[in-house]
Amino acid sequence: MERENIQTRVRSSIAALKKEGRYAGGNVPYGYQPAKDPDGPGRILVPKAAEVAIVQEVARRVIAGEKLYKLALDLSDRGVATRKGKGTRWSVQALRQILLQDAIVGRVTHHGELIRDAEGMPLQVWAPVLDLETWHRVRAVLEADKPAGKGQRGLAAPGWCLAS
Repeated sequence: MERENIQTRVRSSIAALKKEGRYAGGNVPYGYQPAKDPDGPGRILVPKAAEVAIVQEVARRVIAGEKLYKLALDLSDRGVATRKGKGTRWSVQALRQILLQDAIVGRVTHHGELIRDAEGMPLQVWAPVLDLETWHRVRAVLEADKPAGKGQRGLAAPGWCLAS
């Protein structure tokens, strides 16, 4: 029972920190870095200029029609550091996750749910890396470009014979 009480207090504390715009720890979203909260104790997340430039460039290129695979190769070839550091190759999945996450527009989730204001609207907790219009356009392009479903990749085109 004590363990459940502790879990409840910790979860409530983390939710309160996030709602107040303070960084509660964990993985820092790409495009941000922790900084001292100027309004009191704790830390907040602020945009990290070099990463913001990469996110905005990738977003522009996605909207222009470039594929994530090509972008991942380009970033890797240019030596752009991932969160794991220089020399780590970019992946389509990493780019997709960065571009689609709520954090990139300054929103925070807690246990998979967006933190919302009193009116039920998503709360913008920190400065966005992408503006909402750009983010929605990127999401629309990526959703339209998503594979049809599991098992669809690697299938031979109709009329092809694999055993000959």
